[in-house]
Amino acid sequence: MRREVPFQKEFAELLEQRMKAAGVKAKSSKPEDIIIQYITLVKRIISPCPRKLLLAKDFECPQELQNGWNIFKIKVESGDDINPHQSTTMKRKGYTDLMLSAWQIHHFHLGETLQPSGYIQRTGKILYAMVKKDVILALKIDEHNHWSDKELLDIAHVNWPELTSDWDVDATPEVDFSSEDIGKLRQAHVNVITRRADGTSTLGGYGITSAGTSIEASLAMVNINRMFDVAYKQAISEFEDTELVLGIDQYNNFCIAEKSSGRGIPVCNLPDISKYSYLF
Repeated sequence: MRREVPFQKEFAELLEQRMKAAGVKAKSSKPEDIIIQYITLVKRIISPCPRKLLLAKDFECPQELQNGWNIFKIKVESGDDINPHQSTTMKRKGYTDLMLSAWQIHHFHLGETLQPSGYIQRTGKILYAMVKKDVILALKIDEHNHWSDKELLDIAHVNWPELTSDWDVDATPEVDFSSEDIGKLRQAHVNVITRRADGTSTLGGYGITSAGTSIEASLAMVNINRMFDVAYKQAISEFEDTELVLGIDQYNNFCIAEKSSGRGIPVCNLPDISKYSYLF
């Protein structure tokens, strides 16, 4: 029998309220699924803040996209919102970006005008890039559908090994999967170790569950469950009033609080996606 996580149901209900406020429908009524869906959205949304834009050494921008590229570059470096440059698949209920989940690679459109949809004008060629806390690594501009192109991992490894080594694997896979193979396996929700051009190997990222959801989001949910357990035990030990509620403190942390006093034990902090309603 599955053990009940303290306040998991109430936590999921609050996240679902935030999703509804953003225009997002929950794909399931199960608390675990709602939490994973919400975390997946949070991981996909890029928080606006100034970042350096680093270019791979052979990076080239086609002339027809130069204006759009300049607009994107200014937004990145000034800390403006670049989410409208992302894919409109954000609007799909329960959609998981498989390339982002597998390889930590975003893709951006380089149009010049904002459309009524809330997104920037779509472009045939797009930017493939990795987004870090204070930097964006511009890998290449290429056509759509290069979602499993092994060259992207090679470019990241050659140009920024210190920033992409977390997923390196000290092993050589028996099968050197092609980009096409990786794409087919990914659609079947199979993760593979990828051999790079220099002979080294990488996982690329957290990967995808057999259900097609983000492993990173699933692990985050497990960690949040653990933090709820810890906070609940601490609240029972510290508070005289045993009537506890789920609340949000002054720092926007979800917390387990004493109902009578409002004092709480912080659990976790997840950004409110409702302010990004234009994306959904």
